[in-house]
Amino acid sequence: TRVPLDPVIRQAIRDFAPLLIRKKLRLQYEPTAESALTDSKWLLFILHQLLSNAVKYTDRGRVSIRVTSAPAIIVADTGIGIAPEDVPRVFEKGFTGDNGRNTKRATGIGLYLVARLCSKMGIDVTAASDSGEGFVVTFAFSTNKFQYFE
Repeated sequence: TRVPLDPVIRQAIRDFAPLLIRKKLRLQYEPTAESALTDSKWLLFILHQLLSNAVKYTDRGRVSIRVTSAPAIIVADTGIGIAPEDVPRVFEKGFTGDNGRNTKRATGIGLYLVARLCSKMGIDVTAASDSGEGFVVTFAFSTNKFQYFE
């Protein structure tokens, strides 16, 4: 269905507020009037996975959520990031990269599930990072992959 993005994003933020506060991480988010053809339950699950990773791998700085008019949602952090050569593999099942293995906090399943769900829902998902420079995930809602009747 056509889902207003702001309430779903705000719910994810509320769910992670205690962790963000405990780690003293700043959250940046501007309310949005955008909506997308999606499933609100699974969108919340995806946001939970992305916020979980952002909080897990960010010791100081910020986590930001931005919505573009495409519409797309961009979740970024100022955490440890991953090596550029590992970026193409972050959505593979079981892949953790050096940072995940070194910190022993990764299972390699979260981003895999994000990618699978996005694929099933017609959402294009991409990742970008440089080691030590944070991590950015963008998921863009496509209007072409589904027929929608109002």
